[in-house]
Amino acid sequence: MDLKVIIADDHPVVLLGTSAILNADPRQGFKVVGTANSVTGLFELLAQEPCRVLITDFSMPRGELADGLTMVSRLRREYPDIQIVVLSMLSSTHILRSLLRMGVMGLYNKNETLAELPRATRLAGMKRRYISPSYKRKLEQPNDPLSARELEVLRMMANGLSGRDIAQLSHRSEKTVSRHKRNAMEKLGLVHDSALLDYISGLDASG
Repeated sequence: MDLKVIIADDHPVVLLGTSAILNADPRQGFKVVGTANSVTGLFELLAQEPCRVLITDFSMPRGELADGLTMVSRLRREYPDIQIVVLSMLSSTHILRSLLRMGVMGLYNKNETLAELPRATRLAGMKRRYISPSYKRKLEQPNDPLSARELEVLRMMANGLSGRDIAQLSHRSEKTVSRHKRNAMEKLGLVHDSALLDYISGLDASG
């Protein structure tokens, strides 16, 4: 029986290339049953089409639903039997570790050749993990730890507090709070506030 796969990515070239690799040889035993180019489209597709493995980009900003760790958390909650392979160009070791804690079966670096993608997909279907060589090397390196004050700021942000609110409650200046936030984002390899909130949500979802 063919291994049913869904692919999600907001770049048409990646969708076509990934589908082509999995469909190149029928003897590989894959059946791509659908593709999506947004988080919204992905969840609409999953509601209609069952699959065993989902190959998904980490960042798909199109659509109304959140991407990143928030998306993965929802996938794990609503579709626990689907094995996930994240296809991305992530640079944050913190986020890679969060994805593993959340039960993602594959971490595949888009900067590497896609030749190993069939193997990663097959392993995921067997509930076995695949991690790209570059991500393995990154995960072997220690995290740049967040300070206690940086963590405090992130947790308060996760509770919906503004920089001004955090400054008042912690008896620090808004400038100091902003610096803690900026330092944390640099350590995590994040650029946008939405990505930072996704990271915090992912940590909470993974326990």
